[in-house]
Amino acid sequence: MLASPGLALAKQTFTAPNGELGGNLSVDKTQISRLHGELSYFTTNQNGTTAHALMLTTGFGVKVAGNFEITAGLAGMGVITSTGNNQYAVGNLMLGSNYVLGSDYGFRLKVGGALAFGPWNLNGSTFTPEGLAQLAAGTLTEVYQELWYTYPTHVHLVIPTRFEFDALPSLVVTGDLTPDVAAGLNGNTSLLLLVFAPGIAYWASDVFAVGARLPVQLVASLGNGGNSEAQVAFEPFVRFDLSDSAFLASRFTLNLDEPGGFSFDSGKYWGLHLALGGNF
Repeated sequence: MLASPGLALAKQTFTAPNGELGGNLSVDKTQISRLHGELSYFTTNQNGTTAHALMLTTGFGVKVAGNFEITAGLAGMGVITSTGNNQYAVGNLMLGSNYVLGSDYGFRLKVGGALAFGPWNLNGSTFTPEGLAQLAAGTLTEVYQELWYTYPTHVHLVIPTRFEFDALPSLVVTGDLTPDVAAGLNGNTSLLLLVFAPGIAYWASDVFAVGARLPVQLVASLGNGGNSEAQVAFEPFVRFDLSDSAFLASRFTLNLDEPGGFSFDSGKYWGLHLALGGNF
């Protein structure tokens, strides 16, 4: 009865729509490991040809000391067409770590560092057919998000950061900030990518949450005059906690402006995502 209300209300697990962002990561030091995956999908019909783009991201994490976690992730891509011109690829591998911190008053923080690469889909300075499928599937479903899984032409130094604050017992304010310094291979121009995604989530019950993110994606060339592009998207999501240690979630990437949007205009694209994760 004498305990602080903040102690009772503070969540242990991040309120996120996939494991890559920390959806199955807990600030509880007794958590040892976690597994997660997300399948992304886009389809279009152009000039009588139907094409399906698929991206599967899988990963795991192991806590080796208190709040310090070792992580790894791997992407797989595929492009399937009604003409039978199908192509599949093993995308980039990401190796990294996270430092996780929690507060009794509803703050959670994840700060990471990772290296991502996939030169097996690169032929000199150009893409192999598998690399083209990797590029197409990643771009069609997420544009510049998780670019470190999509571009085999670069070695990526990524700093994925997420913070959360329980503004109310059922209302969580979130933010993702992910810089990516992409060093070009074999003469490709180096890039600087920054993804910032403020968000909010509402726990309608103990096991069901609904929320949204607003990913703002900036890509700048570090050569050739310093050209840059920006993409803004809106991502509503739902999340179901299947148990104390497992969740199922879905989000939808709606591109609001060029180059990927507006998503439902002809020739533009969107992404439907289904994620699953668990911790142990």
